Amino acid sequence: MRISLTAFVLASAPVAAHAQSIFGPGVISTPDSGEAFGSLTPDGKEFYFTIHRPDFSRHRIVVSRLTSAGWSAPQTLSISGAYNDREPKLSPDGKRLYFSSNRPVAAADTTRRRDLDLWFSDRRSDGSWAPPTHIEGVNGPTNDFSPSVTASGVLYFISKRSGGIGQDSLPYNVWRAEPIDLVAGRWKPPANAGAAINAGFETNVYVTPNESMMLVSRDGAPDSFGGDDIYLSRCAGGAWQPMKHLRAPINSKQYDYGPLIAPDGRSLFVTSHRTGNGDIYRFSIDLLENRGHQRGRTP
Repeated sequence: MRISLTAFVLASAPVAAHAQSIFGPGVISTPDSGEAFGSLTPDGKEFYFTIHRPDFSRHRIVVSRLTSAGWSAPQTLSISGAYNDREPKLSPDGKRLYFSSNRPVAAADTTRRRDLDLWFSDRRSDGSWAPPTHIEGVNGPTNDFSPSVTASGVLYFISKRSGGIGQDSLPYNVWRAEPIDLVAGRWKPPANAGAAINAGFETNVYVTPNESMMLVSRDGAPDSFGGDDIYLSRCAGGAWQPMKHLRAPINSKQYDYGPLIAPDGRSLFVTSHRTGNGDIYRFSIDLLENRGHQRGRTP
């Protein structure tokens, strides 16, 4: 399961363990709230995220670009804006953008659907994004969202479908699907990620490109500080280990979700409401305790 990725090697320069900050203050994270779910290109020069003001049920995917003057004003992608497009997540090579949406599956259908499905868009040679493709064979009759794809094409996501683990009849769980034809966008039927990962509270998932670490947000778990909190699992011997609750300052008494590790391995990004507004925070990767490896190696 372990894949060596030079883009994911941790930088050798020391980072203060207490380092944390609001990301892109005034541009990406703004006082009027509404920003969530970040994803960075491998070169760190484009940041994709969503804005949902004034309606939380209507996210749109935007991009901010790093310039000599700092991060640029976010621009809505041409493929987004009409429907509830959420949790944009780039493939490790930056050439495909995965997301969830309630957009119609059939082109002739103009009815806004209630449940979310998984979609992807491929980056064209000119840098634009192709019309989104609905992921067939993975989406179910209920909500499927928060996609995260490894370097080998394994797709992780959150789903409310039969076969889940938890007290509800259809609990939200992390699911995993192996690729059949990644270029065409075909995966095997998904399997539940298992009891070490799932308790029925799962709301977002991120998996490192080498499939060695998973970060999950849970809503209302018994050991949470309040709202959604972030949890961590590592893969050992081909199996995911039981989830561990992350301590402050990564988690707070408010909602903390949408985890992401930057491609260079230096930072953890989390969407948080700790100041009363939904903003994107960046933390030092060193705050992930008991890393289980030496600095300079992939997590």
